Amino acid sequence: MSENEFPSRVTLCEDGVYRWSYDMDMYRNPYLRSILLKVMGVLCAVMYVFLLALIAGGGRGLTPRTMLLAALPFSGLLLLTLLIYYICAAVMHGTYHLRFEMDEDAVRLVRKESTQRMMNVMAGVTTMANMRAGHQLQTAAGSGCTRFQSVRAMTERPEHDAINLRELMGANQIWIPREDYGFVRDFIAQRIPDRAEGRGGWPRRLGIALLISSVLNLAVFIINQVHYNQTCQLRIFREVQGWAHMEQQSVGMVNNMNGFRGGGVLHYDLGLFLLPFAACALIVFLLLTLAARLRRRGE
Repeated sequence: MSENEFPSRVTLCEDGVYRWSYDMDMYRNPYLRSILLKVMGVLCAVMYVFLLALIAGGGRGLTPRTMLLAALPFSGLLLLTLLIYYICAAVMHGTYHLRFEMDEDAVRLVRKESTQRMMNVMAGVTTMANMRAGHQLQTAAGSGCTRFQSVRAMTERPEHDAINLRELMGANQIWIPREDYGFVRDFIAQRIPDRAEGRGGWPRRLGIALLISSVLNLAVFIINQVHYNQTCQLRIFREVQGWAHMEQQSVGMVNNMNGFRGGGVLHYDLGLFLLPFAACALIVFLLLTLAARLRRRGE
Protein backbone atom coordinates (compact mmCIF):
# COMPACT_ATOMS: atom_id res chain seq x y z
CA MET A 1 0.00 0.00 0.00
CA SER A 2 1.62 3.26 -1.07
CA GLU A 3 1.91 6.24 1.23
CA ASN A 4 -0.23 8.34 -1.12
CA GLU A 5 -3.23 6.12 -0.38
CA PHE A 6 -3.20 7.29 3.26
CA PRO A 7 -4.10 11.00 3.19
CA SER A 8 -3.87 13.25 6.24
CA ARG A 9 -7.69 13.37 6.53
CA VAL A 10 -10.18 10.51 6.83
CA THR A 11 -11.02 9.73 3.19
CA LEU A 12 -13.42 7.23 1.62
CA CYS A 13 -11.49 5.40 -1.11
CA GLU A 14 -12.87 3.76 -4.23
CA ASP A 15 -12.89 0.29 -2.62
CA GLY A 16 -15.26 1.50 0.12
CA VAL A 17 -12.56 1.64 2.81
CA TYR A 18 -11.81 4.77 4.85
CA ARG A 19 -8.09 5.52 5.07
CA TRP A 20 -6.06 8.16 6.85
CA SER A 21 -2.69 8.85 8.39
CA TYR A 22 -1.79 10.53 11.66
CA ASP A 23 1.54 11.93 12.86
CA MET A 24 1.63 11.65 16.64
CA ASP A 25 4.07 13.93 18.41
CA MET A 26 5.65 11.55 20.93
CA TYR A 27 6.87 14.43 23.08
CA ARG A 28 3.73 16.59 23.21
CA ASN A 29 1.01 13.92 22.99
CA PRO A 30 1.31 11.99 26.29
CA TYR A 31 -1.37 9.35 25.70
CA LEU A 32 0.85 6.45 24.57
CA ARG A 33 3.42 7.27 27.24
CA SER A 34 0.68 7.41 29.88
CA ILE A 35 -0.63 3.99 28.86
CA LEU A 36 2.81 2.41 29.21
CA LEU A 37 3.44 4.05 32.59
CA LYS A 38 -0.05 3.20 33.85
CA VAL A 39 0.30 -0.49 33.01
CA MET A 40 3.76 -0.66 34.54
CA GLY A 41 2.74 1.48 37.52
CA VAL A 42 -0.19 -0.76 38.51
CA LEU A 43 1.99 -3.88 38.21
CA CYS A 44 4.77 -2.30 40.24
CA ALA A 45 2.37 -1.11 42.94
CA VAL A 46 0.86 -4.57 43.40
CA MET A 47 4.28 -6.27 43.40
CA TYR A 48 5.59 -3.69 45.88
CA VAL A 49 2.80 -4.41 48.35
CA PHE A 50 3.37 -8.15 48.02
CA LEU A 51 7.10 -7.66 48.58
CA LEU A 52 6.40 -5.72 51.77
CA ALA A 53 4.13 -8.52 52.92
CA LEU A 54 6.85 -11.11 52.21
CA ILE A 55 9.41 -9.05 54.14
CA ALA A 56 7.03 -8.79 57.06
CA GLY A 57 6.15 -12.48 56.78
CA GLY A 58 9.82 -13.32 57.12
CA GLY A 59 9.75 -12.01 60.66
CA ARG A 60 11.40 -8.67 59.94
CA GLY A 61 9.63 -5.49 60.88
CA LEU A 62 8.92 -2.80 58.31
CA THR A 63 10.82 0.41 58.86
CA PRO A 64 10.80 3.51 56.64
CA ARG A 65 14.28 2.55 55.44
CA THR A 66 13.15 -0.98 54.50
CA MET A 67 10.11 0.36 52.65
CA LEU A 68 12.28 2.85 50.75
CA LEU A 69 14.80 0.19 49.75
CA ALA A 70 11.98 -2.13 48.62
CA ALA A 71 10.60 0.64 46.40
CA LEU A 72 13.91 1.25 44.58
CA PRO A 73 13.73 -1.64 42.05
CA PHE A 74 10.16 -0.74 41.09
CA SER A 75 11.09 2.91 40.70
CA GLY A 76 13.89 1.69 38.45
CA LEU A 77 11.41 -0.26 36.31
CA LEU A 78 9.29 2.85 35.82
CA LEU A 79 12.34 4.90 34.87
CA LEU A 80 13.45 2.15 32.48
CA THR A 81 10.02 2.17 30.82
CA LEU A 82 10.23 5.93 30.41
CA LEU A 83 13.79 5.66 29.06
CA ILE A 84 12.77 3.04 26.49
CA TYR A 85 9.91 5.27 25.36
CA TYR A 86 12.17 8.28 24.82
CA ILE A 87 14.80 6.18 23.07
CA CYS A 88 12.11 5.03 20.64
CA ALA A 89 10.92 8.63 20.28
CA ALA A 90 14.46 9.77 19.44
CA VAL A 91 14.90 6.95 16.90
CA MET A 92 11.62 7.99 15.24
CA HIS A 93 12.60 11.69 15.33
CA GLY A 94 9.80 12.47 17.77
CA THR A 95 6.98 11.47 15.40
CA TYR A 96 5.03 8.23 15.38
CA HIS A 97 3.57 7.99 11.88
CA LEU A 98 0.38 5.93 11.92
CA ARG A 99 -1.83 4.72 9.08
CA PHE A 100 -5.35 3.35 9.48
CA GLU A 101 -8.00 1.58 7.45
CA MET A 102 -11.65 1.35 8.50
CA ASP A 103 -14.65 -0.38 6.97
CA GLU A 104 -18.01 -1.69 8.19
CA ASP A 105 -16.44 -4.55 10.14
CA ALA A 106 -13.15 -3.38 11.60
CA VAL A 107 -10.49 -0.72 11.95
CA ARG A 108 -6.91 -1.69 11.23
CA LEU A 109 -3.53 -0.14 11.95
CA VAL A 110 -1.22 -0.44 8.93
CA ARG A 111 2.36 -0.17 10.13
CA LYS A 112 5.48 0.48 8.15
CA GLU A 113 8.08 -2.29 8.33
CA SER A 114 10.47 0.03 10.22
CA THR A 115 7.78 0.86 12.79
CA GLN A 116 6.94 -2.82 13.27
CA ARG A 117 10.61 -3.60 13.90
CA MET A 118 10.77 -0.78 16.47
CA MET A 119 7.68 -2.12 18.27
CA ASN A 120 9.17 -5.62 18.36
CA VAL A 121 12.44 -4.35 19.82
CA MET A 122 10.60 -2.22 22.40
CA ALA A 123 8.48 -5.21 23.44
CA GLY A 124 11.54 -7.43 23.75
CA VAL A 125 13.43 -4.97 25.93
CA THR A 126 10.37 -4.38 28.13
CA THR A 127 9.94 -8.15 28.57
CA MET A 128 13.43 -8.32 30.08
CA ALA A 129 12.37 -5.71 32.65
CA ASN A 130 8.88 -7.03 33.34
CA MET A 131 7.49 -10.22 31.80
CA ARG A 132 3.79 -9.32 31.93
CA ALA A 133 4.18 -5.76 30.66
CA GLY A 134 6.43 -7.03 27.90
CA HIS A 135 3.89 -9.62 26.82
CA GLN A 136 1.19 -6.96 26.69
CA LEU A 137 3.42 -4.82 24.50
CA GLN A 138 4.22 -7.82 22.33
CA THR A 139 0.49 -8.34 21.87
CA ALA A 140 0.15 -4.70 20.86
CA ALA A 141 3.10 -5.01 18.50
CA GLY A 142 1.68 -8.08 16.82
CA SER A 143 -1.89 -6.87 16.57
CA GLY A 144 -3.38 -4.13 14.48
CA CYS A 145 -6.91 -5.11 13.56
CA THR A 146 -9.88 -4.59 15.86
CA ARG A 147 -13.22 -6.06 14.79
CA PHE A 148 -16.10 -3.95 16.02
CA GLN A 149 -18.12 -6.96 17.21
CA SER A 150 -15.28 -7.98 19.57
CA VAL A 151 -15.00 -4.57 21.24
CA ARG A 152 -15.88 -4.72 24.94
CA ALA A 153 -15.13 -1.11 25.87
CA MET A 154 -14.57 2.15 24.03
CA THR A 155 -12.80 5.04 25.72
CA GLU A 156 -12.70 8.47 24.10
CA ARG A 157 -9.67 10.70 24.48
CA PRO A 158 -10.47 13.70 22.24
CA GLU A 159 -7.85 15.86 23.93
CA HIS A 160 -5.22 13.42 22.61
CA ASP A 161 -6.97 12.69 19.27
CA ALA A 162 -7.30 9.07 20.39
CA ILE A 163 -9.89 6.35 20.92
CA ASN A 164 -9.05 3.25 22.94
CA LEU A 165 -10.83 0.06 21.82
CA ARG A 166 -10.55 -2.72 24.38
CA GLU A 167 -11.07 -6.36 23.52
CA LEU A 168 -11.07 -9.42 25.78
CA MET A 169 -7.33 -10.03 25.53
CA GLY A 170 -5.96 -6.59 24.73
CA ALA A 171 -6.58 -3.12 23.39
CA ASN A 172 -5.81 -0.98 20.36
CA GLN A 173 -5.46 2.76 20.22
CA ILE A 174 -6.82 4.66 17.23
CA TRP A 175 -5.48 8.14 16.49
CA ILE A 176 -7.61 10.42 14.32
CA PRO A 177 -7.08 13.89 12.82
CA ARG A 178 -8.86 16.34 15.08
CA GLU A 179 -11.12 17.58 12.29
CA ASP A 180 -12.45 14.04 11.71
CA TYR A 181 -12.55 12.83 15.31
CA GLY A 182 -16.32 13.12 15.69
CA PHE A 183 -17.02 11.25 12.45
CA VAL A 184 -14.78 8.27 13.31
CA ARG A 185 -16.05 8.17 16.91
CA ASP A 186 -19.68 8.01 15.77
CA PHE A 187 -18.86 5.50 13.01
CA ILE A 188 -17.30 3.10 15.53
CA ALA A 189 -19.91 3.72 18.26
CA GLN A 190 -22.72 2.74 15.88
CA ARG A 191 -21.07 -0.60 15.07
CA ILE A 192 -19.78 -1.92 18.37
CA PRO A 193 -22.08 -4.16 20.48
CA ASP A 194 -24.58 -2.54 22.82
CA ARG A 195 -22.90 -4.33 25.72
CA ALA A 196 -19.64 -2.47 25.12
CA GLU A 197 -18.85 -0.11 27.96
CA GLY A 198 -17.36 3.35 27.94
CA ARG A 199 -14.64 4.91 30.06
CA GLY A 200 -12.35 1.89 30.11
CA GLY A 201 -14.67 -0.99 31.05
CA TRP A 202 -13.95 -3.68 33.63
CA PRO A 203 -10.12 -3.79 33.20
CA ARG A 204 -9.93 -0.16 34.28
CA ARG A 205 -12.25 -0.83 37.23
CA LEU A 206 -10.15 -3.84 38.22
CA GLY A 207 -6.96 -1.78 38.09
CA ILE A 208 -8.53 0.94 40.23
CA ALA A 209 -9.80 -1.68 42.71
CA LEU A 210 -6.37 -3.29 43.04
CA LEU A 211 -4.71 0.07 43.52
CA ILE A 212 -7.22 1.23 46.16
CA SER A 213 -6.94 -2.09 48.00
CA SER A 214 -3.15 -1.86 47.97
CA VAL A 215 -3.17 1.67 49.39
CA LEU A 216 -5.77 0.93 52.10
CA ASN A 217 -4.16 -2.30 53.30
CA LEU A 218 -0.69 -0.83 53.26
CA ALA A 219 -1.95 2.16 55.29
CA VAL A 220 -3.52 -0.15 57.91
CA PHE A 221 -0.30 -2.19 58.05
CA ILE A 222 1.87 0.88 58.60
CA ILE A 223 -0.47 2.34 61.24
CA ASN A 224 -0.44 -0.94 63.16
CA GLN A 225 3.35 -1.30 62.86
CA VAL A 226 3.96 2.19 64.24
CA HIS A 227 1.39 1.75 67.03
CA TYR A 228 2.84 -1.63 68.03
CA ASN A 229 6.35 -0.20 68.25
CA GLN A 230 4.99 2.33 70.76
CA THR A 231 2.49 0.24 72.78
CA CYS A 232 2.97 -3.45 71.87
CA GLN A 233 -0.65 -3.43 70.66
CA LEU A 234 -2.29 -3.02 67.29
CA ARG A 235 -4.38 0.02 66.47
CA ILE A 236 -6.77 -1.51 63.91
CA PHE A 237 -7.60 -5.16 64.54
CA ARG A 238 -10.20 -7.81 65.23
CA GLU A 239 -10.07 -9.67 68.54
CA VAL A 240 -9.93 -13.48 68.47
CA GLN A 241 -10.14 -15.50 71.67
CA GLY A 242 -7.86 -18.50 71.69
CA TRP A 243 -7.67 -21.48 74.06
CA ALA A 244 -5.17 -19.90 76.41
CA HIS A 245 -4.79 -16.35 75.17
CA MET A 246 -6.34 -13.60 73.11
CA GLU A 247 -5.07 -12.51 69.69
CA GLN A 248 -5.27 -9.24 67.82
CA GLN A 249 -5.48 -9.99 64.09
CA SER A 250 -5.09 -7.41 61.34
CA VAL A 251 -3.65 -7.01 57.86
CA GLY A 252 -0.63 -9.32 57.77
CA MET A 253 -0.25 -9.33 61.56
CA VAL A 254 -1.09 -11.49 64.57
CA ASN A 255 -0.43 -10.07 68.03
CA ASN A 256 -0.44 -12.83 70.67
CA MET A 257 -1.45 -11.05 73.88
CA ASN A 258 0.54 -12.28 76.85
CA GLY A 259 0.32 -9.35 79.23
CA PHE A 260 3.85 -8.10 78.54
CA ARG A 261 3.74 -4.31 78.95
CA GLY A 262 0.01 -4.57 78.46
CA GLY A 263 0.60 -5.91 74.98
CA GLY A 264 1.80 -9.03 73.21
CA VAL A 265 4.20 -10.65 70.77
CA LEU A 266 3.80 -9.73 67.12
CA HIS A 267 3.96 -12.25 64.29
CA TYR A 268 3.56 -11.63 60.56
CA ASP A 269 1.19 -13.75 58.48
CA LEU A 270 1.15 -13.56 54.68
CA GLY A 271 -2.29 -15.19 54.53
CA LEU A 272 -3.75 -12.45 56.68
CA PHE A 273 -2.43 -9.97 54.14
CA LEU A 274 -3.68 -11.69 51.00
CA LEU A 275 -7.23 -12.27 52.28
CA PRO A 276 -7.99 -8.60 53.20
CA PHE A 277 -6.26 -7.45 50.02
CA ALA A 278 -8.39 -9.71 47.80
CA ALA A 279 -11.59 -9.01 49.73
CA CYS A 280 -11.12 -5.23 49.61
CA ALA A 281 -10.29 -5.32 45.88
CA LEU A 282 -13.40 -7.44 45.19
CA ILE A 283 -15.68 -5.11 47.16
CA VAL A 284 -14.33 -2.00 45.43
CA PHE A 285 -14.59 -3.67 42.02
CA LEU A 286 -18.24 -4.65 42.63
CA LEU A 287 -19.09 -1.13 43.82
CA LEU A 288 -17.46 0.40 40.73
CA THR A 289 -19.30 -2.09 38.51
CA LEU A 290 -22.62 -1.25 40.16
CA ALA A 291 -21.96 2.47 39.76
CA ALA A 292 -21.11 1.96 36.06
CA ARG A 293 -24.33 0.05 35.42
CA LEU A 294 -26.44 2.67 37.22
CA ARG A 295 -24.74 5.38 35.19
CA ARG A 296 -25.47 3.57 31.91
CA ARG A 297 -29.12 3.12 32.85
CA GLY A 298 -29.33 6.81 33.68
CA GLU A 299 -27.97 7.67 30.26
